[in-house]
Amino acid sequence: MIQKKIIFKNRKNDDLLESLAKECEISTIVAQILYDRGYRNAKAINTFLHGATEPFHDPYLMKDMDKAVERIMMALAQKEKITIYGDYDVDGITASSLLFLFLKQHGANVDVYIPERKNEGYGLNSEALRKIHANDTKLVITVDCGITGIQEVALLPDTLDMIITDHHTPPAVLPAAYAVVNPHQTDCKYPFEDLAGVGVAFKLCQALFQRLTKTEAYWEDFIELVAMGTVADIVPLIGENREIVKRGLARIKHTKNIGLQELIKTSGYMDKEITAGTIGFTLAPRLNAAGRIEHAMSAVDLLISVNHEEAQNIANKLNDENIKRQEISSSIFKEAEVMVKRKRGKRTALVLAKEDWHPGVIGIVASRLVDKHYLPSILISIDGEIGKGSCRSIPSLNLYAALQECEDLLIQFGGHHQAAGLTIARNKIEAFEERFTSVVDKMLQASDYVPVVEPDITITSEYCLNIKLLKELSLLEPFGAANPAPVFAFTEAKIKNTVAIGNDKNHLRVFINNGHTTYKGIAWNEGHSIPLFYENAPAIIAFLPKINVWNGSENIDLQIEAISSRYKIVDYRQIEYNKIKFLKNILQNSQKTVVYVNKDSKHLHKKQNDRFEVKSYANAGIEYEAKTVICYDLPEVDFFTKNNELAITALTQEVHLLYTYKDLRRQQKVFQYKYPGREELTEVYKELLNFIQQDRHCLWTGFQSAYPQPDLAGVALKIFEELGFIALEGERIVQRSNVKNDLNNSSIYRGLYEERLKRTKILRKNLETSLASII
Repeated sequence: MIQKKIIFKNRKNDDLLESLAKECEISTIVAQILYDRGYRNAKAINTFLHGATEPFHDPYLMKDMDKAVERIMMALAQKEKITIYGDYDVDGITASSLLFLFLKQHGANVDVYIPERKNEGYGLNSEALRKIHANDTKLVITVDCGITGIQEVALLPDTLDMIITDHHTPPAVLPAAYAVVNPHQTDCKYPFEDLAGVGVAFKLCQALFQRLTKTEAYWEDFIELVAMGTVADIVPLIGENREIVKRGLARIKHTKNIGLQELIKTSGYMDKEITAGTIGFTLAPRLNAAGRIEHAMSAVDLLISVNHEEAQNIANKLNDENIKRQEISSSIFKEAEVMVKRKRGKRTALVLAKEDWHPGVIGIVASRLVDKHYLPSILISIDGEIGKGSCRSIPSLNLYAALQECEDLLIQFGGHHQAAGLTIARNKIEAFEERFTSVVDKMLQASDYVPVVEPDITITSEYCLNIKLLKELSLLEPFGAANPAPVFAFTEAKIKNTVAIGNDKNHLRVFINNGHTTYKGIAWNEGHSIPLFYENAPAIIAFLPKINVWNGSENIDLQIEAISSRYKIVDYRQIEYNKIKFLKNILQNSQKTVVYVNKDSKHLHKKQNDRFEVKSYANAGIEYEAKTVICYDLPEVDFFTKNNELAITALTQEVHLLYTYKDLRRQQKVFQYKYPGREELTEVYKELLNFIQQDRHCLWTGFQSAYPQPDLAGVALKIFEELGFIALEGERIVQRSNVKNDLNNSSIYRGLYEERLKRTKILRKNLETSLASII
């Protein structure tokens, strides 16, 4: 979605930036970015850019770390069997593999258990733990899970100890495990709590290494695995996480891990630079596919493999599963889109449910729906009488809080601000949708449904982006959560040319002129947005600058994040509210405003003055002088066409689309009387027969004026006469007995029916079509 609100920061610190830039030997642009992100002195900036003198914190500062190490040391000494209990996402897969490799390296009798997503679910599973114990395990170490397993831990036999290592938010009461290692515990003194699950496992390895070697050295073997899990779990890439990922990326191309070598080769990155983005969008999805499509244990088998042939076979299999995952995701997304289009009424959130949707990929599809529609989205896969859902949100909604309001309708749920999962009885889904959308409606305002981009740097028309600057920006890498790639913005750009590209024409390529320089830009998945732009249209453009190397030549391309033309369009079509109140607020400004309605409105005409004018859709175009244009009624005419003046002049206006599904229902009721169908005509005919029985001298005008909807009665009588159901003797209506005929034999009825279909189609188009098609 490139139609976003672009908000600029108010800055007044030029002298300070010049000083910081000089002291740190960086450009003022990089200094500005770092200053805005909280690095406001030379020491903080240099530490961020070049790393800390001591990059890792003491692992023994973490609560229960000493207890965990002592118990593992005992298991090593007594050759007890240890089972690592992991999770099926990339964080859990890499954490399981890392700890297995470390313990194996030090002579442990160790195994790995990953629960099966569909049947065992996330976290500890009592039946799985029973099997693990029956297999002679004496010590279970969890990674990336376990912190909520109070009941499962309580049921453990006395001969089975458990160490929990996790990074999720602990409950008020902790599981009664032998040791709980989690930096989020309130009484934990570890100075950095944002580690991923693999990060906590990494600290356990560092603590064990110091104990085993009797040194204070920080173990870094396989840090590339730690980097992968850290990036994939979208934890903040600052502090210790930044150090982990930087060091992991430096080592990943030369990794000694055979499985990772084969994964990189299969992904086509043997001869390419590997960044955090490569992990997030290329390597991690292949590992994730294992847990989504079949079983995540195959991904662990890959990362702990010591045989190239075996690793190659597993990597190829994961690649195939990732392709399958993409195909399943695409299929579900298409089905979901059809369901979205069928949704009627106010749309505050999406709740979609269907049998046999793959539970392993619906979270991915939910994210795609959020990206496209900018609505909180929940997809539910129904299996028998139970549904399992994946939930994704927009930033302004606390998803977990919204689900809490629906707790009585759910079997269980869990998650956080932006993502969650739930289990629900099939017969509660409809009630849940009604409740959840209502809760969201109360929690959000209309402005919350408008995505926002806040550029880090504004580029004037006099400034020309250069390769040197873009290479300097690489000092800020790795990019990710809490350290995103810097967004730049042109404020006085012009759009020169747009074209849809890609096999399905689903991407948008655009050439942008800023000052005397023209840049090529790409907006992914925005091919449908072409109608929004025209040649030489002035625009504000937010983008990520990229270096593109082609035939040995370096050029600057732009990855478009948002385009805001001089107009601002505010779309309220899916949000029902008090239109009169909204109109009053708009009219408080001093700008000239034009309001469009279907017919003359006496109520609105009374408010007209030199700043406010009411016009009809049928005979008016957009006024050049108007700063604000309000489409108040749902247009009955095809107002939004490429030949209409709006398509050009609205680009310089502020346009508000105020009509909603309530307007559609109102118009359809009018159509029942104006263009009656079989149902309406049947009712009129029944009433006519009653009228004739009561009054043998029934007059046309008498019946029409007596009927509750006179216009409907008049049309119906003409149709009945044409079909021979009635005859006229002067003004008197005479019923013709035993006459049968088909409504479709009436040219009047057919004409009205076609007109009703045509006008309903126009109404739905004006209400439901995308902004790209409207403008």
